[in-house]
Amino acid sequence: MIEVLSCLTKEEWMCFIESYVKYCSKRRQQLVLLRAAMVFQLLLYSSFSLFRGLYFILSQARYPWSFAYLSMVMQIYTDKIFITLIFLVFFLYYLYRIYVLFSPSYIKKKMDKFFNQEDFQECQVQLTDEFVSAYSDSIDLRLNWKWIIKVFNTNELIVLFWTDSQCIVISKLMISEEILERINTKIDTCFLGSVINL
Repeated sequence: MIEVLSCLTKEEWMCFIESYVKYCSKRRQQLVLLRAAMVFQLLLYSSFSLFRGLYFILSQARYPWSFAYLSMVMQIYTDKIFITLIFLVFFLYYLYRIYVLFSPSYIKKKMDKFFNQEDFQECQVQLTDEFVSAYSDSIDLRLNWKWIIKVFNTNELIVLFWTDSQCIVISKLMISEEILERINTKIDTCFLGSVINL
């Protein structure tokens, strides 16, 4: 049995969240990028078609900038203008998702509001061949290894998830190299999946 005291800090957790969200959103970001590229192609085609038609009609008119003529042109090309604007809105939305919603600074700022240093407390973590347990003043948890679905390893933390949003965290801050080696060996032998290094 291995027993360690985990003293997680807010800074360690925020660094992990940033890396974890980057890892989890990589595939979604690629899909959004693909959609943005498709919408951009449609936007270019629609814009080219619209401007070519407008140029042809306006170049044929004797008084192209008269109000009556412009209103007639607008009635003829209403659907093409509307479709072009829709493609433009979708393209801008996808750019917003890529460069704002997936940006590490946005994620960090958003997550920073949810956590205070008081939310983090010392926790005793035990690892045996059969189970992983964590207990402190506010938690008493014991899980069989088969319930652990993901394990992430960073420079500061080892994080064992039993659901997508619930985990046991081992801070490496106060752990010796020898015990850390034993923990890694225990995870390699008992965890059914593979450890993800962030």
